[in-house]
Amino acid sequence: MVILVQTKGPSNQVSCLLIVANARCPRGNEQNRVSQVDNSSDFLGNVPHRRHPGVLHLRSVRLPAELVKAAQLLVEQSTVHGLKDQVVALTNYLWSRKRPLEANELQRRGQQLEQQLREKVQPRTEEKLQRRVLNRLRKTTYHWEALRYTDELSLVYMAARLDGGFAAVSRAFHEIQKRVPDFAPRTLLDFGSGTGSVSW
Repeated sequence: MVILVQTKGPSNQVSCLLIVANARCPRGNEQNRVSQVDNSSDFLGNVPHRRHPGVLHLRSVRLPAELVKAAQLLVEQSTVHGLKDQVVALTNYLWSRKRPLEANELQRRGQQLEQQLREKVQPRTEEKLQRRVLNRLRKTTYHWEALRYTDELSLVYMAARLDGGFAAVSRAFHEIQKRVPDFAPRTLLDFGSGTGSVSW
């Protein structure tokens, strides 16, 4: 998510601030994981790590009541069957997605496979070799597909990601406010593909 905020500084000069936020909800054992601190080194200068100036504490964030009402109204009016199961499935799918391979990376992998196959097996024809390379690539390469957002999938996405997107934006603004106390945005451009919860 990218947010562009226009502010007016103390000297009345207009400046722009670009925020990139990506919140991640804990899954499984991640919420119980404790970070390991190297207590043998003194890189914090005897300051407990919890009080380090780089650590910004953010309390639990609640969605605005009006936003919750609007989301509930959409869910109640929807005809989507098994919404809860679809939300869980979409959330798991989104977390498991990987970036698509760049064309040059795919080509590099293909060349490596071709070289390995030439060394191991001497195929009789180039055609057979190409078929084997393509077959191996299909088995070992992540198959990225674009999501086609229908009305139904958009509602499922809203139910799955509304709170996470809002939390990411809240975190970004919280960190800015801690570092720049007189931060007062005048305009906002939400350049993202989420639910638009930044406007709340």
